[in-house]
Amino acid sequence: MLENLMQTVPAHRHAELWRQLEILDRTIGEHYTFPEDLALARIPDPQGLGGTLGVQASSAAPTRLPTA
Repeated sequence: MLENLMQTVPAHRHAELWRQLEILDRTIGEHYTFPEDLALARIPDPQGLGGTLGVQASSAAPTRLPTA
């Protein structure tokens, strides 16, 4: 949403939007410890629905790693 706003609001408002994006990124970094979670959390979601293209739903993800 913040990235989308930058395309529509006047340039003098961009600094505050960048500040909010930096705060969001720091919060994500403090909340998630696994690199995979960090990567997913940093994918922009312009509709705010929490979904991303090409990401496997957790209910469809394997529950265990294969054993040798």
